[in-house]
Amino acid sequence: MARHQGTHPHAERTPLRSPLNSPNGLTRSAGTPTVAIVHDYIAAFGGGERVVVSMAKAFPRATVYTSVYQSDRTFADFRHIPVRTTWLQRSRHFRHNHRHMMPLLGPTFSRLRPAADVTICSTTGWCHFASPSGGKVLYVHNTPRWLYQKDVYLSDASRSTRIAMAALHHPLRRTDVKSSRSADLILANSANVRDRIRRHWGRDAQVLHPPYRVDAGGAREPVAGVEPGYWLLIGRLVNYKNVDIVLQAMSKRPDDRLVVLGQGPLRSTLEAQAPSNCTFIESVSEQGLNWLLYSCRGLLAASYEDLGLTPIEAMAFGHPVVALRAGGYLETVVEGTTGCFFDRLDAESIAAAMNDADTHRWDRPAIVAHAKNFTEESFIERLRAAVETVVA
Repeated sequence: MARHQGTHPHAERTPLRSPLNSPNGLTRSAGTPTVAIVHDYIAAFGGGERVVVSMAKAFPRATVYTSVYQSDRTFADFRHIPVRTTWLQRSRHFRHNHRHMMPLLGPTFSRLRPAADVTICSTTGWCHFASPSGGKVLYVHNTPRWLYQKDVYLSDASRSTRIAMAALHHPLRRTDVKSSRSADLILANSANVRDRIRRHWGRDAQVLHPPYRVDAGGAREPVAGVEPGYWLLIGRLVNYKNVDIVLQAMSKRPDDRLVVLGQGPLRSTLEAQAPSNCTFIESVSEQGLNWLLYSCRGLLAASYEDLGLTPIEAMAFGHPVVALRAGGYLETVVEGTTGCFFDRLDAESIAAAMNDADTHRWDRPAIVAHAKNFTEESFIERLRAAVETVVA
């Protein structure tokens, strides 16, 4: 299947469909409805990108629209999916510095008009600005952090980005709310996000948990320089992930080892302050990720997540999770069965929870069974049903 990379979104638009006599005015082609998928940007091994791959499995003929796409910095699945990018793709700087293009993403997505019976916007803050020709479904990973949690989200952004976002705050907020009102259906990735949607947008949403996509029985490839038996942390290296506090906890447990898998603007700073028992890895193959999850002793999760897929992925391999008692982890971690919580975001609390995990006798089959509540098959079935309610 061909991939359209670096093409302006209007360059190869298909003709608009004729509207049906339906109360919502949606377009519908004869037979199977056409579906488009829109995502903010595809340039990381993140949970949002994994969800888009699952969406593409649900609708194999769908085209994925995004601002920029880096095939070497995300999942190999995208090489078999038609991906169409915006004009921002032409800039090498924007492809490698996503936050620098933040002030441009609003107007860019506002001009995007996918021609499909239903467009699914997999959004963390931008792509729901799109104005598709047919029905519109939002799958919301979070209401925009840069509007409603900007003190945390923009704390490590460049000064120019912060100034630009401050100047654009009020018009972007108006567009954000207006874009949410144009959706025929809103799906939230967690109860946590559903509550934010109601608070910020005044809309009701259905909860559809995202799936984990790691294959616990799949091929594994050892990662050079890493010996089994470590604690694992997976996530983007930005402020709100709280990796620095986990590193402080590791300094209190010199006999333990930590592997940090992720990339982001804070990498050099975090590496400089990390104790010697911490190893940083920027990226791995999917076989390498399977090996890291298989070979760890448990997962550390200290960020404020809307849901958080990495705990589920560790559970799929039968490993417990030590997590912050907040946000989406309350929906995925069962205390005493699949993991332990820490109540304060400080090194002492994290180290104490790790000790609790070490002394607890875990039932690995029970942990694996819990992870099966978040399968890709269930997600695909429910997403297809949601799209059918829009086109019906």
